[in-house]
Amino acid sequence: RYQLVGGPDWVYEDRYSIHAKAAGDATREQMMKMVQTLLAERFKLSVHRDTREMPIYLLTVAKGGIRAPRSVDGACVQFDPRNPPRPGAPRQPFCGNNLTRVNSWIATAIDMDAAAGALVGVLGRKVINRTGIEGRFDIDVQWTPDQASDGAAASNADAAPSLFTVLQEQLGLKVESSRGPVDVLVIDHVERPTDD
Repeated sequence: RYQLVGGPDWVYEDRYSIHAKAAGDATREQMMKMVQTLLAERFKLSVHRDTREMPIYLLTVAKGGIRAPRSVDGACVQFDPRNPPRPGAPRQPFCGNNLTRVNSWIATAIDMDAAAGALVGVLGRKVINRTGIEGRFDIDVQWTPDQASDGAAASNADAAPSLFTVLQEQLGLKVESSRGPVDVLVIDHVERPTDD
């Protein structure tokens, strides 16, 4: 969302279910073009790309150095889409696996550029790798989200620490606020769709 600029409030609040069918086997590129056409026709959507100076984060090494565990050779396997694992068969994690959720991050054999990329979804801002660290790392951490699910701040003494604490204490990383260029999509025009 941080890369979307302009448009009325409903663009950010309303949700729509879109059901569309393509004739034949379309490539991903063809499907994306069809989605663009659909949005232009049904929502009267017109946009343009731009670069704006915006708040960003810089991913750096915390005082005391990197603490994230380095990946061990042979501890993961490359995913082969032509030969997926059989259901129920034991297997090693896939190299490059990089999954963040609201309060957790599990990654296998990722570099610091991939780490910065994973943090974008959690922090809601562009994150630039400024660690200068080479190599691949395994990450398995949990933190307490900013707010508990009921909207109250988490107060349980056994709760996981904040994301910023986890980054610094468990991984030896920190994020620093800064400003920098961000590629954005500017909404020039949009209308609510009709039912037909």
